[in-house]
Amino acid sequence: MIDYHKLISENRIDEALTSLLDLANEKGQLTQAVSKLQRDYTELKTNQILGILSREQIRVESAQVINSIMQTYEFLYKETTSPKDIKTQKSKHKIYFSYSWKDDKEREGFSPEEIENRKNLEIVVDKLYNDLERDGYQLVRDKVDLAYGESILEFMKDMGEGGLILVFISDKYVRSDYSMFELFEIARNNKWEEELVRSRILPINLENLRFNTPQSMRKYLTHWKALEKEWEELYIENLTALGIRRNYEKVANIKGKLTTLLDWLSDWNSMTIPLLSEENFQKVKETIDKRLKILD
Repeated sequence: MIDYHKLISENRIDEALTSLLDLANEKGQLTQAVSKLQRDYTELKTNQILGILSREQIRVESAQVINSIMQTYEFLYKETTSPKDIKTQKSKHKIYFSYSWKDDKEREGFSPEEIENRKNLEIVVDKLYNDLERDGYQLVRDKVDLAYGESILEFMKDMGEGGLILVFISDKYVRSDYSMFELFEIARNNKWEEELVRSRILPINLENLRFNTPQSMRKYLTHWKALEKEWEELYIENLTALGIRRNYEKVANIKGKLTTLLDWLSDWNSMTIPLLSEENFQKVKETIDKRLKILD
C-alpha cells in the first residue's frame, strides 16, 4: 500500500498525485477531481518559479493540494475497507507534531553529512507519525492538516490550545520563528506555568542539544536579537503594513521569553533518537498513553 504521508513529508507531491490517479482509475471514482489536482499543482509550481506568489501563499496553496490528496485517498480507502480493518481511536485528545520541517532552499552552507543527518532525522519523525497513526492515535501536523485558506498563525495557535504536543527539538527548531511560535503559544495558553506547560509537551531532543551553557544561550540570544532588529527596522519603514507588524511582534515576543523556554527545555528530561526508536517506538507510546490519561 502506498504511504501517502511519507510521500508528502518527503515533498514527493507529484508522485503522490500520480499514485492517487492510478487508485482513482482502479476504483472508477474521482478521476476527474484528481486530474484537476494535478493541473492545479503544476500551475502552483509554475507560479512559484515565476515568483508570482508570496511564500505564505505558496504554503497555503500547497496545503490545499495536500489536504485534498489526503481527503481523496481516505474516501477511496474507506470505500474498499471493511469496518474490522479500521483501528479504534486511542483517545479523544489530539497529538500535535511540532517540528521544523526540511526546506530544500535552506540546504546551502551545510555539508553533505549534515544534510544526510537532517534527512535521517525527518525519516525517524515520519516513521513515528505513521506508526502512531496505524495504532489509532489522532495526529495533527501542518503538512497534512492545514486546510486551504487557513491561517498558518491560527493553526499554530490551535496547536497551542490543543492536546498533547510532541516537540522535536533541533538547532533549526530553536532558530525557526514558526516552530518557536508554536512553543510560545503552548506556554502562553498555559499561563506560563512550567508544570502546566510540561504536562502538555513531550520533548524529543533530535540532536542532543544543550541549552544550559553560556555558549549555547549566547548563540540563540544573538540569533533572536538580530532577527528582532531586522523586523523592527522593516516595521519602522512600513508602519501601515499589518503583516510586517504581526511578524515583528511575534519575533519580539519569542525573543522576550527565549531564556525561559530554553531553561525549561534544558531542565526537562527529553527523549533522544535512540530511546525514541527502540522497540518500534514502544517507550514513546507508553509515555504518550500516560500523558493522554492525565488529560482525560
